[in-house]
Amino acid sequence: MLSIFELQEYVNKKIDEEQIPGWVSLVPKVLLGICINITEDFYKKIAKWLNDMENYRLQETYENHLIIKLVVVQFINNFLSLFYVAFYLQDMARLRATLATLFITKQIIGNAKEAILPYIMEKVKMYHMTYKMAEENINLDEDSEDNENLNEGQDEIDQKNEQHEQKDEHSELFNARKKSTFHSLKKNESEMFTLTQAEVESCMKTYEDTFDDYLEMLIQFGYVILFSSAFPLAGICALLNNLVEIRTDAFKLCTSLQRPFGQRVENIGTWQDAMELMGVIGVLVNFGLLGISGQIEHAFPGVSTANVIMIIVVLEHITLACKFAIAYAIPDIPHWVSLQMAKLEFNRREALKKLDQAVLASAKENKEKITKTHEEHCSSPTMKELKKPEPGKVWPTAMTETAANFKLYAGLRPVDEVDKDYLNEDFQNSKPLDEKKG
Repeated sequence: MLSIFELQEYVNKKIDEEQIPGWVSLVPKVLLGICINITEDFYKKIAKWLNDMENYRLQETYENHLIIKLVVVQFINNFLSLFYVAFYLQDMARLRATLATLFITKQIIGNAKEAILPYIMEKVKMYHMTYKMAEENINLDEDSEDNENLNEGQDEIDQKNEQHEQKDEHSELFNARKKSTFHSLKKNESEMFTLTQAEVESCMKTYEDTFDDYLEMLIQFGYVILFSSAFPLAGICALLNNLVEIRTDAFKLCTSLQRPFGQRVENIGTWQDAMELMGVIGVLVNFGLLGISGQIEHAFPGVSTANVIMIIVVLEHITLACKFAIAYAIPDIPHWVSLQMAKLEFNRREALKKLDQAVLASAKENKEKITKTHEEHCSSPTMKELKKPEPGKVWPTAMTETAANFKLYAGLRPVDEVDKDYLNEDFQNSKPLDEKKG
C-alpha cells in the first residue's frame, strides 16, 4: 500500500509538470483497489485459522468470534488507506477521488468474482468432465476393436481389399452413406456424453454460509457512512450496486452453486452489533473531517482551535444522542406486524382449545358407550350374578366351580367334600324307623 502511495505521488508530480495526461492519476488508485481485493481473501484465511486455533465448544460461539475477527481485519484492509489520506495527508480532494475509485473498483471486482468467474470455472469444469468421459469411452472402443482385429485372419484382409476396390467404383454412394453414418454416430455420441441435471448439480460447490454476503454489505455500509462528507454520491453508487447485486446473487445461486438449505434464525446476530458500531464510528469520523476541512472556521470566523474542538465534540454528542433516540423510538417489529402476530397466536390458541374440547368430548362419549355396552352385556341371562345360597344349603360341584371363577363364593364346598361329622351328627339325630312306627 505504501508503494502505491509513492507511485501516486510520482504520478501527481508528473501531472503537475504536464508530462503525462491527467487520467493516469487513476491508475495507482485502481491498483490499490485490486490490491485490497487480493489481500481480502488472505485476511479471511488468517481470521479463520486463528478462530480454529481457539477451539470453541459451541458453534454459535465459534461463529460470533469469527464475525468479530473478519470485521476487524476487513475494516483495516479496506479503510486504512482512506484514514491515511483523510487524517495524515489531510487532502480532501484526494480523499474524494480515492474513495470513489476504491468504491467503484470494489463493486466491479466483487460482482465479477461472485458471478462471472464462478460461472466460467463451472463451465470449464463441465467441459473437462465431458471430454474425459468421451476419451475413456473412445479408448474402450479402440481396445475392443484391436482385440477383434487380432482374431481376424488373412482372408478377412483380402476381403477388405476387395470391398475397398468396390467402394472406389461407387465412391459417390459411399461418401453419402459415410456422411449419414457420421451424423448418426455424432448424434448418438452427443447423447451418450451429455450429463444429466442431477450429475451437473452434484459437481457444483456448496453454499457454505452467509458470511461473505454480510461482510460485503458491511464494507459497503462503511464506504457510504464513514466518509460521506467527502463523497456524498457514495449512497447512489451503493443503491445502483445493490440493484445489480440482486441479480448477480440470483445468477450465482442458480448456475454455480448447489441449492442451499434455509435455516430459521431469530435475527442477524453479531452482524447487527457490527452495523451499529459502524454507525457510531461514522459519526465520529465525519465530525473529524468537518474539523479538518476548515468549514467551522468559515462558519465562525476568528474562532480558536480549542473552540473548534469543543464545537465538534458538542455536535458529535448531540448527533449520537439523536441516533440512539431514533433507534429506541422506532421498534424493531412494526406495530401492524405485532398485531398480526398477536391475532395469529390468538387463533392458534383458540383452535388448540377447541381441539382439546373435541378430544375430551369424544373420549367421554366413547366411555359412555363402553359403559352402556358393558351393562347390557352383564344384564344378559348368561351373565347374571349368582345368588348366594340359603343357609343350610350347599352348591353342587359344577356350580361351585362356576362360583369360584367369579370369586364370589370361594368358601363354599361341594357336596362331595361336606364334613363327615356333619353327616354323622344328622344320622344320629334321626330316629329308627321302628320307633317312628311305634
